[in-house]
Amino acid sequence: MDTVKVAPDNFAMLMFMASAAKKEFTQGQRIPDAQKPQKRNGDGLPIWSVQVAGTNWRGRSELMTVSVAMADDPAAKFAPGQPIELVGLVFGVSPKRDGSGYSTWCSAEALAPAGKS
Repeated sequence: MDTVKVAPDNFAMLMFMASAAKKEFTQGQRIPDAQKPQKRNGDGLPIWSVQVAGTNWRGRSELMTVSVAMADDPAAKFAPGQPIELVGLVFGVSPKRDGSGYSTWCSAEALAPAGKS
């Protein structure tokens, strides 16, 4: 597994769009997502999948999903379209569970209102 820490100045702007509970992976079990438990980090905090719209340093816009551990749903703290900062943003590459290639992912230590971290 390889990870790269991303400097905050790689993005000209980031906006919170939405969040959802990140669910536990249940290989070989046919359990509806609504019944799966929410994934938690090593400290027991729930992990959220946060949709973020951003404009990178090249001026290109993109939508990305970032995993963030927070006690409460980020949607209770941030409004859609609200400018934010991703504290400790990391991009990673991991082998797929079935061995058929690799997956890319993003995680952050925290979300903060823009200019507050």
